[in-house]
Amino acid sequence: MSDVAIRVEALFKKYRIGVRKHRHDTLRDHIMDLLTSARGHNGTADQDEETVWALRGVTFDVKEGEVVGIIGRNGAGKSTLLKILSRITTPTTGIVEVHGRVGSLLEVGTGFHPELTGRENIFLNGAVLGMRKAHIERKFDEIVDFAGVEKFIDTPVKRYSSGMYVRLAFAVAAHLDSEILIIDEALAVGDADFQKKCLAKIAALTQDGRTTLLVSHNMNFITSLAQKAFVLESGEIIFFGDTADAIALYLGNGSMGAGQHAPDRPPGMTPAIVAVQITDGDGHAKGTFTTGEEMFLEMEYSCSEDVKLAGATLRIRSSARCLVGELNTFMCSPGPHRIPAQGKIRFRLFELPICHGQYSVSVGLLTTQQERYDFLVNAAQFSVEKSDPNGTGYLLTSENGLCALRGSYEIRRRELTTGCT
Repeated sequence: MSDVAIRVEALFKKYRIGVRKHRHDTLRDHIMDLLTSARGHNGTADQDEETVWALRGVTFDVKEGEVVGIIGRNGAGKSTLLKILSRITTPTTGIVEVHGRVGSLLEVGTGFHPELTGRENIFLNGAVLGMRKAHIERKFDEIVDFAGVEKFIDTPVKRYSSGMYVRLAFAVAAHLDSEILIIDEALAVGDADFQKKCLAKIAALTQDGRTTLLVSHNMNFITSLAQKAFVLESGEIIFFGDTADAIALYLGNGSMGAGQHAPDRPPGMTPAIVAVQITDGDGHAKGTFTTGEEMFLEMEYSCSEDVKLAGATLRIRSSARCLVGELNTFMCSPGPHRIPAQGKIRFRLFELPICHGQYSVSVGLLTTQQERYDFLVNAAQFSVEKSDPNGTGYLLTSENGLCALRGSYEIRRRELTTGCT
């Protein structure tokens, strides 16, 4: 028996936009419009009609128990793909095989009937999944408690706030017995505490073997849950593989860049940073390191003589935009803090304490510990290879986290005693 939960092959989805909408007041108007449309298809196409391909030849497999992230810019086709997998819309051409009951949490407004109460929608969703009423009843209290909507469970969901709606929708999707869980960006409207609660629940479900597809613009969300990810661009999959590599490619084509995107200077900064370079100990430019290796960053800058600079800083972020750490001049020497108006600062990281992945460095000049004079986001980039810093034969990868912890262990054998009393 195949272990594939979802199989998609040569999937295309076409939408027509710009089609004129006609009002048919009489049967004669309707017949004339049909005749006009027929003539258009025979050679005089409606000039107002335009075809847009939301998906172009999408092909992939997801195995049972896998957690796969789907990332891409707005309009890339992510939501369209999930709607097809959830059987909300149909493909234009292609093969879609979904083996198992699907629980979907798409955008707010999908999956619930607005006129029905929360209670009624829970039972409706369970029935759609093919569950018996008695089984839904056993899950009911758990769903309501997780969503935190006890007071409003008999209120029509059209009167729910967006947060209440999402909490109940997630609780239903996560607690009813679906083999496949599909989650779109809907969780973005929940509060921080509920998002943490959802992350914990999804993690528990995936550990139990629930196949899960996630769409999110929150790369931390994808990184923490997805084993693999694919990048959609203009309706096509341009990469499918390791999550860290997928995120690095996506951000490299978008907001952050992985060696491809120009540095960004936030509004209000005074241009003073002239050049930034990552080097080795000999001052040679270097872009790839191993965990525990020494790294240097050189920043050349020039301000007018009347500018009183207090110090400088560098910040390292992962490809998922997590702050890995900061090194600044205030940490390295006691006050009073002052650096010259022009010069070159050379930061030294004795041991790079991070694991395999893509990273960016932002740098800044400061007039106080809090006030920035100039700041460059994504001023330089580097990568860390899979490495064995401890010399034990164990390679550190992105699965070991961002930070490479150093330490040791000891085992004390418990002495067993025997005797008679």
